[in-house]
Amino acid sequence: MSNPIQVLIADDSALARLFLKQALSHDPAIGTVITATNGREAIQLTTRYHPDIVLMDVEMPEMDGYEAVQWLMAHHPLPILVITALDKQAVSLRMLGAGAIDVTQKPHGGDTTAYAQQLKQQIKKIVWRRRDRNSLPVDQSARSVILPTLPRFDVIGIASSTGGPSALKTLLQQVSVLLPWPIVIVQHITNGFGAGLAHWLNTQTILTVQVARNYEHIAPGHVYIAPDNYHMEIDSDVVRLRQDSFVNNVRPSADILFASLAESYREKVLALVLTGMGEDGLEGSRRIREKGGFVVAQAPQECVVYGMPHAVVQAQVANITLTLAQMATMIDDAARRKGSYAG
Repeated sequence: MSNPIQVLIADDSALARLFLKQALSHDPAIGTVITATNGREAIQLTTRYHPDIVLMDVEMPEMDGYEAVQWLMAHHPLPILVITALDKQAVSLRMLGAGAIDVTQKPHGGDTTAYAQQLKQQIKKIVWRRRDRNSLPVDQSARSVILPTLPRFDVIGIASSTGGPSALKTLLQQVSVLLPWPIVIVQHITNGFGAGLAHWLNTQTILTVQVARNYEHIAPGHVYIAPDNYHMEIDSDVVRLRQDSFVNNVRPSADILFASLAESYREKVLALVLTGMGEDGLEGSRRIREKGGFVVAQAPQECVVYGMPHAVVQAQVANITLTLAQMATMIDDAARRKGSYAG
C-alpha cells in the first residue's frame, strides 16, 4: 500500500476547518490532516511538513489564498485545490491562473456525506496520479522534438480537466497571432464556474473567449468553451448543446465534442488532449485519427494529472506528445502558413 496522503487545510473559519477535517477522516488512504488559519501559516506548515496536497480558502487574514498560491507555486510547488463559494469566482480563477489545480465549491447545507465522499475521491485521484507521474522515467523526447508541419485543418478541439484552467491560460497566452480557425474546448470544472473561466481566459489572450451558445456559428479567432452541464457538438460550424446522459461520468464530455468534429470536419481537425484525470477524449481522439485528423497529447512532465493525455498515448492514438509552448509554436506556424496560402 502506498504511503497515506498528508493534507493541509487552510481556512480562517474554524467551522470550515473542522468540517473538512472530519470529511477526510475514516479513510485509510488519508493520513495526517494539518490545519492553518491563513495563507502565511499555510506556507510555514507546507515548508515544514511537506503535505501531498493543500486545500486553500480564498479570503483569509494576513495573507489570502491568492498570495499563498503564488508563493507556494514559485517556491514549493504542489497540488493546491481551491475550496470556495460561487461568489468568489474572480479570485478563485486567479488562483487557478497562479497554479492551483482545480476549484470546488464549499458545501452549502443539505446532505454533506456525498460532498465528503467526492472530496476524498478527488484528493486521492490527484495525489495518486501525481505519484504515478513522478515515478515515470524522465522523457526527454518532448523537449527535443522537431515540431511537425501540420496538415491543413479547419478547427482546433481541446480536452482538459484537472489542471486545465492553468494549462489553457498558458497555451492561449502563448498563441501570438489571430488564428484563422475557431477553437472549441471541453473543460471539466465545478458547475457554476464555466462562465467565470471564459471571462477570465478572455483577459489572458488576444483571442476572443466565450461560453458557447446553442445554434451559434463558430468563427475564426474565437474560442468557445462548453457551458456547465451541457454536452457540446459542432455540426457544420454550428454549436449544438444537449443535456442527455453523462459520458465518462462527465458532462460536458470531450468524447462527444471530438466525435462531432471528426464527423463534420473529417481530416481537418487538430485535437489537443491536456492535463486531466480519467480517459475522456480517448474515444473521440480515436475517431479523429480514423478520419485522418491530428492528435497531440500534453507532455507528462507538465501535466498536473497525466490521465487523459496518457490514455491517448497508451492507446497509440496521439500523433505526438508536446509541451504547451511547443503546441503554441506549432499553431502559430500553421496560422502563418495558412495566411501565406491565402495571399
